[in-house]
Amino acid sequence: GYDFYVLNQEHAVTLQVGGSDQWGNMTAGTELIRRKANKTAHVITVPLITDATGKKFGKSEGNAVWLDADKTSPYEMYQFWLNVMDADAIRFLKIFTFLSLDEIEDIRVKFEAAPHERLAQKILAKEVVTFVHGQTAYQEAVKITEQLFAGHIKSLSAKELKQGLSNVPNY
Repeated sequence: GYDFYVLNQEHAVTLQVGGSDQWGNMTAGTELIRRKANKTAHVITVPLITDATGKKFGKSEGNAVWLDADKTSPYEMYQFWLNVMDADAIRFLKIFTFLSLDEIEDIRVKFEAAPHERLAQKILAKEVVTFVHGQTAYQEAVKITEQLFAGHIKSLSAKELKQGLSNVPNY
């Protein structure tokens, strides 16, 4: 709660948005602001996003996907969404894209007919990366993916190679 108080004092922040698991911490911040600064502050909580196993997304789980390309490159973001479990793909299309429910239903039918093609994941990855980073970044992420998995590393620029290999363990 103290961080909300500091943001309120230094930057006039009066609204904090967070996951429902942070309700107590967030309301402690509003109470601190009310008592120490005699001001009103508000919070909005959103449901936690979890995968099919119940694991939540976030920093504490080590699976945060950042909007900042310096923290999660467009390629890494593309790979993250491309690799979601089948059980999550359709639900995530509803949460993280602006596709209509009719479009998502069409995708679901095709996806269930041929899950090995990973259509839902491919569309999810395309929609999110394009929305966050733009069409060019999406196309670059697809190119890096195709070239790395085909073993055509020499066809990638140094920038593309760095992006594609950024999370590969090295010893």
